Amino acid sequence: MDTEKRKKLFLLWISVLSISLLVLIIWIMNMRQELIKIREESNNNNTEEIEDLKDDFSSFFEKLNKEVNRIKGKVPSEEELEKDATNEDQVISTSSEENLVDNDNSVVENNDCPAYINCMPMIGETSSCVIPPGCEGITIPVY
Repeated sequence: MDTEKRKKLFLLWISVLSISLLVLIIWIMNMRQELIKIREESNNNNTEEIEDLKDDFSSFFEKLNKEVNRIKGKVPSEEELEKDATNEDQVISTSSEENLVDNDNSVVENNDCPAYINCMPMIGETSSCVIPPGCEGITIPVY
């Protein structure tokens, strides 16, 4: 009876190993075919992607050359730049004077405005976080 049990156990192990080996062999064969297919697809896709990249780069450089040529035609000389700079200085100085004085000759901007107000909570102190009138666009509350 003991030998019969050993034979059955031995046959069970042989059948499990043979089925496992069969599954492993089929899996390896399938994997090999899939790897070959992936390699072929990647080679085809790489050449297509490289061609697309070449086309993209060539079109980009064509556009870049057109823009450079367009800009080269519009580059002002140093004399024109100096004239523009002096004109801009004059415009800025007149516009800043206009901003300071309104039609009623009242001051629009308040130069006494602080750059920031400390609104950080403190222990034992109360801080007012009120922006002074006329300083709304100048003063920044800091938390």
